[in-house]
Parts: sequence; C-alpha cells; structure tokens
Amino acid sequence: GSGLFWGWMPIKSGISGIVYQDVNTALPSSKDTDRNGDSNPDSWPEAWEGLWPGKRFAGQALGDNEIIYGMDDSDNKEFKYYPFPEDSAIGGLGLEVETRVIQIQDFYEDIVFVIFNIRNNSGKDLNTMIMGVYGDPHIGGSFNYADDLMSYNKSKNLMYVWDYDGISDIAGLAPGYFGVTYLQTAGNDSDGIDNDRDGMIDESPYNGIDDDGDWDILRDDVGKDGIASTGDEGEGNGVPDTGEPNFEMNDIDETDMIGLTSSRQGDFGSLYINQDEKMWNYLQPGFFDTLVAKGDRSFLSGSGYFSLKANSTCQIAIAYVLGSDLNDLYANVDVANEIYRSYLGSLTSKVKYSITSIDSGDVYADQIPVLWESDKIDANSELEFALSKDNGKEWLAADRNVLNSGSFNIDVRSFPSSAFYKIRSRVLGNSEFGQSQSEGFFTIDNSGQENVAPEILPLFDDQIQLSGDAFLKWLSADVDGDNFTTRLILESGLVSDTLYPESDFVIIPTKNYPNDQYILHFFVNDGKNEREYSTSFTILNSFSQVDSSLLYHKNGYSESSVNVNIINENELKSTLFKLTFNQVGNETVYSIFDSLKNIKIIENEKLPIEPYTGSLFNGLRLSFIDIPFDIDEENTGWTETSITDLEYSFIKRDSAKFYPSDYEIRFYDDSVGVALTGQSINFEVRNITRNLKNYVAVTEPTTQRDGKWDPGDNIFILENVSDPSIINAKKTTWQVLIEPSFDNPGAIPGDGDILFIKTFKPLTADDIYLIDTRTLAIENENANYPDEFRLAQNYPNPFNSLTKIEFYLPKPETISIEIFNVLGEKVFTRSLGKLKPGLNEFIWNGKNNFNDSVSSGIYFYQLKGITRSSIKKMVLLK
Repeated sequence: GSGLFWGWMPIKSGISGIVYQDVNTALPSSKDTDRNGDSNPDSWPEAWEGLWPGKRFAGQALGDNEIIYGMDDSDNKEFKYYPFPEDSAIGGLGLEVETRVIQIQDFYEDIVFVIFNIRNNSGKDLNTMIMGVYGDPHIGGSFNYADDLMSYNKSKNLMYVWDYDGISDIAGLAPGYFGVTYLQTAGNDSDGIDNDRDGMIDESPYNGIDDDGDWDILRDDVGKDGIASTGDEGEGNGVPDTGEPNFEMNDIDETDMIGLTSSRQGDFGSLYINQDEKMWNYLQPGFFDTLVAKGDRSFLSGSGYFSLKANSTCQIAIAYVLGSDLNDLYANVDVANEIYRSYLGSLTSKVKYSITSIDSGDVYADQIPVLWESDKIDANSELEFALSKDNGKEWLAADRNVLNSGSFNIDVRSFPSSAFYKIRSRVLGNSEFGQSQSEGFFTIDNSGQENVAPEILPLFDDQIQLSGDAFLKWLSADVDGDNFTTRLILESGLVSDTLYPESDFVIIPTKNYPNDQYILHFFVNDGKNEREYSTSFTILNSFSQVDSSLLYHKNGYSESSVNVNIINENELKSTLFKLTFNQVGNETVYSIFDSLKNIKIIENEKLPIEPYTGSLFNGLRLSFIDIPFDIDEENTGWTETSITDLEYSFIKRDSAKFYPSDYEIRFYDDSVGVALTGQSINFEVRNITRNLKNYVAVTEPTTQRDGKWDPGDNIFILENVSDPSIINAKKTTWQVLIEPSFDNPGAIPGDGDILFIKTFKPLTADDIYLIDTRTLAIENENANYPDEFRLAQNYPNPFNSLTKIEFYLPKPETISIEIFNVLGEKVFTRSLGKLKPGLNEFIWNGKNNFNDSVSSGIYFYQLKGITRSSIKKMVLLK
C-alpha cells in the first residue's frame, strides 16, 4: 500500500554527519582507486575529499579492505509505534546502524568481519532487545540444499552449518563448514554472573574503572582523542580517560558480554524474516535446537536481552567464518577473536618496533632468519609473519603464534621464487597491537637447477587514468641472474602498439592515442622462459571542439550529440567530411567519407561514447553521447486540451528501434477508418517526426470482440507497410494499451483527445552529418599562437646546479612541477599556482623538498595542469 519496505533501508548520511554514499555509486571500498581523475576514489562520496572516514582515525581503514554503509528502520511503519512522537511519518524503532565490513589477507582470508554500530536516535529507551543473524546457506552449492546440517558451540559463540554427504555441485570439490560467530555483543553488568567467562563479574565500560587493569600509563595516557602528542584533554594526566586505549569503550574486555544466547534452525519455508512475532519468539534466550536430521535449513542465532537507552550506542560484531572441516572452522574462529580483541574491536596500545635483520637485496633459500626489537613488545604478546611478492597487494601467510623471543626462522621452502619479496609482521596481544614491514625487496630462490622466468613489478596502480605525457615505472629482475628483454604491447579496441623500452620505464604520449580503455601487456624473456603481466588503464585527455556551426545535421532525426575534438590543429586540412551510421549486429557503427577527395577515411568503427574518442583523421577524433532508444515518459501523455484521463502503457516491439519517432494518437467521437485487422477505429496515428500517417492493427480480448476498438483493446503502430493486405510483425513499432484503472473508469476518448508519444532518438542509418573544416584550416594557416601546453627541454642540459624549465600555456591555468628519479620516486614537487598564457619558466636548483642536494643522475620533470601533463628527461652532473 505505502510502497515502503518494512525493514532496513540505506541512508545517504547519518546523525554523526558522515556521508555514507553518493547516489548511483557502489558501496565505498577503502581499496577503490581513482579511475576518473577527480582525485577521489570512484566509489567514495565527494564529501570525503579523498579521506577515508576511519572508525578511529581519519584516513585509516580497518584491515586490508573495508566497506562502509549506513541504514535505518524509519520506513518500517507496520506497527503503530512512533520513536519520534512529534513526527508520525517516521516509523521503526528510531535505530540507525553504521556497518563496516572488513577483510584481512593472509591468516584471515577465510573470515569476513562485520561491525555494527547501533544507535538509538529516539528519546525513548529500548529496554528489551535481541540481536539476530538469519541465513539460508546452501552448503555445496545453490542446487545442493537438501542435505545441510546445523549445530552450535556456545563457548565459541558460534552457529555453524555443513553438508551431510560432503558432495558439492562441483565434481571433485568437497564442501567445507560455514559459521557465524559473535565477536562482540552487548553486556550485562548487573546480574552477578561472569557472562563471558573471563574471570570478571559485571565489568562495565561505563563505570570509570579499568576493570582488567591493562591501561598503561607510559603508552596509553594519550588523551581523549586516542592519539599521542596532540595535547588534548587528558593527555599526560596520569589517569585513564574515556577515549584512551585499553579503557572503557575502547576495551571490549571491559564488557561482560552475554554472547550467543540462542541457536535455532527451521525447515525452509517455515520461518521468514518478515514474520515479526515468530522471529521474536524464535530468538528468545536459552533455546538451542539440537535437530540432527539433514534438510534444507534456515538458521537463526541470537544474542539478548540487552537494553539501548535513548540517544545511546551499542557495538555488536560478528564474523562469517569458513573452514575445510570442523577443526579448521574452530581454529579460524579463534583467529578471528584474537585480531578482533587486539585490533579491530579495541583501541589497544600501539606498538612501534622494527624488523632488524632483513636488508634490500638479500637472497634466501629454505628459511629466513628474522630478528626484531622484542624489548618494545610485551613478553606475553605473540607475532605473526606474512610475505608479499607484489609490493603488498597480496600477503601470503608464513607463521603465526610466534613467541616474542626476538628471533625466529621462517620456513619458506613452499614459497615461489621471486626477487620482489617483502615481509610484514604483526604483534597481537590482549592490550597491544603493532605492525612492521620491510622497506626494500629481498629474494627467495627455491629454484635449484630449474630456470625461473624473469619478473615484472609495476609501480603504478591498475585501472589508473592517464593524460598528457604519462610516466609509467616498473621494476624487473631475474632470480637466476640471466639477461632478459622487455617488450610492451599497448592495445585497445582501436590501437595495438608494441614498445621496446631500454629502461624500467616508459613515457606514453597519450594525446597520440584515442581516449579509451587500454590493456598494457608486459613480456619479459630470458631466452628460456617468458613471463607475461597485464594491467589496465584509461586514457582521458580534454580537447577543444569544432564549433557547432561547422557541424551540420543534414539528414535524420537523432537527438544524440556528436562532438568533433581537435587533436592537432597543424593537421587540419580544408575539406568536407560526411559522417554516416549503420547497425552491425546490436552495435551502432560510424563511417567518415571525404566528400571533396571522394575517399573513405573510417569505415564501420564502433561508436566511441564520451569521454572516449575514436580514430584520428585530419587532426580530429569523434566522440558521441548516444541516447538509448526508449519512451520519454516525462514528455509523453495526454495533451492539456484532452478530456479523457484513461491510463496508458506501451510495449516496445522489435522493429521500434529502426523507427525512432514521436507519435500522435488523435481520437474522434465517430469512426474515421478501419484497422488492418478489420476493426472500426475512432482514432488516427501520425508519425510526427516523419510527418506520415500510420497504419495500425488492433487486437480485442476473446470475450469482448465487437468489431471495433474499445478501451482495453491493444493498438499496434505499424511502419513501412508496403502492402496493407499483408501484416508483417517485423514492422510493428509500439503496442499501446489505453484502459480505465480499477478505481477510475474515466471517459472514453473522443473529439479533442490526443495521446502524444515522445521518444528518445539515438543515431540510426537515417542520420547524416557534415563536418566542414575548410574555415578551420584557413584560420589555422593564418594563426600565430604558441603551441598548446608545450613543455620545452630544460637548459642547460646536462646541468650542474641550476637549470631553466620553460613551458607554454594557451590559456591561464593552475600548474605544478614534479621531479622523479630513475626509480620513479618523487624527489621534488612545487605548485606554481595559476599562471598567465604564453611563455613561463621555472628554475630548479637540484634540491629535493627537504632542501637537500640530490645526487647526479637522470631525472624526469613533469609539468601538470588540471587535465593534462607533459614529461621530459634531464641529466644532473656534478
């Protein structure tokens, strides 16, 4: 009735002020990248301005990937409960939930962490609440649901599911175990019971007491903001304060958590989440189903009762855990609890320490002897180690539960050989957390006599956006020390270029390529083995466009946009181009014909949709905004002078896309003709776009056939009818149904009633455009202006201490200079502000941003504007 969903619905922003999501974007992910060049990862709301809203600290995500979203229950108006009595339009309980979904690599790859921050926004206390998790897993696959079994482990706050016969939908792949465990629940600090079995009774995060005594005056006295050396309230006062590590809400050990209080299972179809009373009864504490029969089961685990006072917040966390068998599931549940207590769920002491034994360029086989600063870590804490061979994108588990002895040998015999390893360690303790990572790369060589192919390690992100002269840097190496060659293939749907770089970098003049999506393939070959690595990027440059007065829509009806981009004014020739379109399969293609020279330039090329551009011709590239063919609902309907208000609906038939047109159905009181199907009709259909009268067909319901059109009968609009005696279904464009609604019988259409059908019109074979470059070419020949955004070679070059960098700007623009060494490391950057058009210059003194002189060598200087850039090489000799 209301059209609302009685449940949790996403919200754009929360009461805390955080914006969760922009309209029409994916859920924000901390690992997302900026692919559209606006300096903000694509899924992040603009309001974040490129800074991740960390749970504890701005810019700091939890784990290796974090997704955040907000939701509330304000649309749930099933019951007459009003959380805000002053506004009866708001339903639900007045709850708002911030949800963070977290993934961590290496040891935690089988775990998904979910943290719910639940706030009661209303002025009413909620005294009897239960948290529930509902699911219907099909262990073994979507078609393998009839033999699931369920059980629970109360001591681990775990409900889990497995497959009875160990057979999955995929031959040879045995299904494992799936579980949901509560990592943090609400507590009860007044029942005199040690609910979480930690040796403390009725501990509370609100009593002002460090219940477990783990607050450390030397490490944790950092003030209420939780950050050391900010001078905020409470910092250095010698007593624990709310907001500091290991105290109250920042220490989950100070909550007497009630944990898992119910575990229920039901046959599929016997329990649905919208059955409020039944769900409530199922979730009652103390009920644990022990049914052992296999079947198609849904599960429901609960934690309750607890209260949520007005305008207060409660944090509850769960983990979805996988295991190859029950023991593996239990082990992963323990692992999940360890890192949640040490890092995800608590703000513990931050440990700063270093790995001291591994240097860049070291080579190891069989094992790595690791040394670290054990004196900076609590004696009872343990460490875990992971290795990465792709510069930290993916971490591979090595060892965990390592005692803090200061040294340990990591067995690496099972790790693949690579010259690009890094090591990461974590400290996990009940009251501290820390992480350390090696800086340079070291080698693991387990190859023996076997030849290992050379490697490539790009030093740029996948799916980046490039413009101007793009500098791409990578590392390459061969574990065996063999000489090798590097070959690059740059390709898109229009381009395939092969490059042979002499060093570990390439400068791509992206303006020479169409705006498009590209794949860059690396091939490294030592004469015995070849390794391939591929990455993707997008080229997006902005260009001036041919004035609309020089683009003529000679024929056709499309409302799409054609943009003629000027890539190189020096290549413009005086001619007249004809632009035509065709349909190849389901794709629209275009062709370019030089009308004056009588030659075809481009034939049947796929439409490049903005911001992408097509192939280069005459210094130009085309781009299109092609409108999808459909009904323009906003401008379709009965005209203002029409009396009838009957409802109408349309079905787009197969031939409609070949005749994108606007139509007018004009009604009369009496019959004005006969449909091709023989019925008398009191209307005419005209194609307004093409100024033609249309034939129509009519179908009547079997029980209401009276030989004439009536409301409720279907009208079929026909095009290109060569022989009215033959009805060809392929010429049917639109099926129109005009009928009274259930609660509005309406007036039968008659004199003066007109139904106007407006459509969006894409490009078709009817459309022809002319592009006239004769005027442009003459202007170009007579013009005298500086090159567009041109970067000159520095002078002198090579240079000793000072060098001049000159550049030309066609218009005022905000400019910056960046300088890189041959490793791709940025050594200097300077914003020059908004500069005048014409010649500009910058003097570099051979020093970095710390005012230290840099060493002799090859450097690259990059001129960066708002939407474009250019790069050149220079040499510093001392």
